[in-house]
Amino acid sequence: MVVSADAHAGADVEMYRNYLDPTYHDDLDVLVREQAAQARLIPGHTGEGSRAALSILDEDGAIASGAGVVGAWDMRRRLAEMDREGVAAELVLPGVTTSTLPFFGSGNRPYPVELRAAGSRAYHRWLYDAVEPARHRLFPVADPGPCLDMAATLDELRWVAEHGFVAVNVPGSTFDPALPPLWDAYYEPFWAACADLGVALVMHAGFGLEQGSFQKLLEDQQQLLRRADLTDEEKRAEMHKDPFFNTRATRYRRALWQMLLGGVFDRHPSLRLAFTELGADWIGPVLAVMDERHAVGDTPLTRPPSSYWASNCGVVASAIRRVEVELRHDIGIDRLMFGTDFPHPESTWPNTRDWMRAAFAGVPEAEVRALVGGNAIRFFRLDAAPIAEVAARIGPTVADLTEGAPVAPEKLEAFDARGSFSRPARPVDRDDLATAFDDDVRLARSA
Repeated sequence: MVVSADAHAGADVEMYRNYLDPTYHDDLDVLVREQAAQARLIPGHTGEGSRAALSILDEDGAIASGAGVVGAWDMRRRLAEMDREGVAAELVLPGVTTSTLPFFGSGNRPYPVELRAAGSRAYHRWLYDAVEPARHRLFPVADPGPCLDMAATLDELRWVAEHGFVAVNVPGSTFDPALPPLWDAYYEPFWAACADLGVALVMHAGFGLEQGSFQKLLEDQQQLLRRADLTDEEKRAEMHKDPFFNTRATRYRRALWQMLLGGVFDRHPSLRLAFTELGADWIGPVLAVMDERHAVGDTPLTRPPSSYWASNCGVVASAIRRVEVELRHDIGIDRLMFGTDFPHPESTWPNTRDWMRAAFAGVPEAEVRALVGGNAIRFFRLDAAPIAEVAARIGPTVADLTEGAPVAPEKLEAFDARGSFSRPARPVDRDDLATAFDDDVRLARSA
């Protein structure tokens, strides 16, 4: 059973009109212009890097057919791609690069609080209807919206839980200066409701990102790509020096220990938190530093951070890299999950079978079963029986993923260009990490 715990959906802007409070219909015109501007900054949706790479990645014509665009909102088209790829089920997270979210995402330009809240409600209702063709295979993930009106936030949380949403983004994923740190008692009603309703928490592709930062990143990247004095490799290196990437790592790691310092999992031991599309190679080094600091004895934690990780947390390796598979026991063999990141240009689609075959070659059968689907089914409490029926129909078998001829070198090179498949583990600055942790320990103790 292959379960992608990271896939995405988003509608063309006009599709939200029937779901958005009429008070805000005029604002959709602004959103249409935003989407057009974003389309100019992302002129294609292939992620191939070159015509030659596309010929390798798109052997079956899936990209050329437009499935990566239409599949973002047409779930029947999406299901056809899932069948071809051997993906039995998906978690469907908010947002795709080809269509902008209705006002509330960190990928949007800045919008007022009330418009963000209305947009998140509209998105939830659109997505609920969109997944109707296959509720046994498509499991939606919600966004809490601005979270500045806690009563309204809890009302919406109850609505999504009642309508089959299995997870919700962590409050503050989209930055708002009015929100306190995650250890603050302000969030206690939210944590309690998630625990009571059985809704997992997701931290996706960053935390605390300001609205407008993604557009600035795209604009800066377009300028960089036009430079003739740099090689493609130098351009990629420059892109990852952008503050968008550098601050993202600090913020999501800080968000993890802020929840620990706030005693969230002590009060709510059934609560679950998954990190998605944030890599997985950082888990071991970060937990080691946090455990060392905890051993000093001056933190409010009741047990080592690695213990909370083992009981309450997990990580979805979107477009999983070989090094993340090699580190699976350091990360936690029952904590690591697989994601395709469909339909984004850096995803495993439309080469998921080959991508998995390259990643999981030589891995024992029981571990493969856990990593590609079993862990996600357990972590997000999905109904395994209908997923198993689909898997029996579309495959793949474990042998398909672990045996047979190696993936062709030219395809692995394309995977590297698309998703850094062969990149080694990234170093973690232990001193900077310990300093940031110490700073939050002091703040949490004085709060």
